[in-house]
Amino acid sequence: MSASVAMPSDLVMPAGCQEIIFEILKTPKKAVVAITGVGGQYLGWLMGTPGISGFFMDAFVPYMQEALAAFLGEPSVSQAVSRPVVAQMAAAAYAKACPLSSPDNAVGIACSGTIATNYVKKGPHHAFVCVHLANARYAAHINFEKGKRNRFQEECVVSELMLRLTGIACGVTTEAATTAAMTPGFSGADALEIFPVETLG
Repeated sequence: MSASVAMPSDLVMPAGCQEIIFEILKTPKKAVVAITGVGGQYLGWLMGTPGISGFFMDAFVPYMQEALAAFLGEPSVSQAVSRPVVAQMAAAAYAKACPLSSPDNAVGIACSGTIATNYVKKGPHHAFVCVHLANARYAAHINFEKGKRNRFQEECVVSELMLRLTGIACGVTTEAATTAAMTPGFSGADALEIFPVETLG
């Protein structure tokens, strides 16, 4: 009989997130993910879920600026952590998902961020997330109070936002539930903004 292994608390998914993944798996959606700067824990949570191949198909991690430009088919990217760039990333991921699924069921998920590291950053710690479907685009932004969390803690919060926004786009959770789950304990510069859904023609 195998012994159970206790996981460190930082590695456990936030409350309700495992249930969101299981609900997503009941849908016909199939996803390709693209991340830069942050979002690795999101991939870890997906890949640690039994049966995730029913939803997750592929991932791209263009971490360097040159790699991100190549992924987007652009000569360069001037501001990687921005709403327009993450929308481009999600659209590129969606385009890669279509041949592996169908346009109606394909999902492109993207995240671009800059978070705590091994030196003090001059700019903000924040991230943009985007989910691209055939007929709609969902996006959100999160900003952190600098010095309040370490890198892994910020990574986990961004990954939770990725998962919950994925759930919103797949119709298994809501914006109100996401805000209620994520914002308790926010203070100072901590801020979450879920943008209005964009209809794609």
